[in-house]
Amino acid sequence: MAWVLPKKKDIEFSEFLRRKGLRYTTVEIYERVLLSLLPQELEDVKEANKKLQDLALRRNGALLIYFYAIKNWFEYYKGKSIAKQLKKPNINFKKREPIYKPIEEVYNLINQMPDEKYRTAAKVQLFGGLRVSEVLSIKKKNITIHEDTITIVIEKAKRDPFVVFINNQTPIYHDVRTYVENYTHYFPYLFSHPINPRGYRMTTLIETNRKYYSKMLKEYVGIRTHDLKRILAETLKQKKVPIYTIKTLLHHKRIDTTMRYFDEINQREAATELTKIL
Repeated sequence: MAWVLPKKKDIEFSEFLRRKGLRYTTVEIYERVLLSLLPQELEDVKEANKKLQDLALRRNGALLIYFYAIKNWFEYYKGKSIAKQLKKPNINFKKREPIYKPIEEVYNLINQMPDEKYRTAAKVQLFGGLRVSEVLSIKKKNITIHEDTITIVIEKAKRDPFVVFINNQTPIYHDVRTYVENYTHYFPYLFSHPINPRGYRMTTLIETNRKYYSKMLKEYVGIRTHDLKRILAETLKQKKVPIYTIKTLLHHKRIDTTMRYFDEINQREAATELTKIL
């Protein structure tokens, strides 16, 4: 008998995912995959493995989302023993070289971005040492404005919340304060509020904002989203800030992660020196 994918939202399956501790946005992504992104039926685990392998050959960026969505579906309806037969596909994406620019230049280019929402998000990400997912998930309720400081609580799944401080000596303080104080939209996320008044799907909306945010950064600043974090790391290193302080400012859990950033910076500096010698 064919394993039939759902033609409508399965409430019990959704509850199963939430009981496993998955975030609401992750549950929505899995539901969307199962409802629309896959064929309407798969005969068995063998056919599911073949489908995943085809996606791997086409270097589909959402491959792991497909994998975990199908695996959880098998686990719920067929049991863990069947789900374990699903093979996690191996795909190696070409590593993109980071782009470095002086932080002053980047800040000036960000100011040329026409959309205030994305312009403010880029400034917070640059000076806050945040990932794109962290900055786009900032909620207004988690921001507190003091006379000389703005505190932003960043909530992450499977990790303790951490705080970003923006004091009034930081060049972005007044821009961020103005944006937050003028934000009157009902949507909880500060940089991902919907334009469409007919409603929204949280997951789709945040991903759409991420796409346009990334596109605007590339167009106006000439960098990718994670380059903002690397640029901050390089600036702090040039200022001879202690490495453990940099680890804290970049919100890394392990010092090894910070050292990887330093390795990239050192390799680039070494290549520059070699060019001078030759």
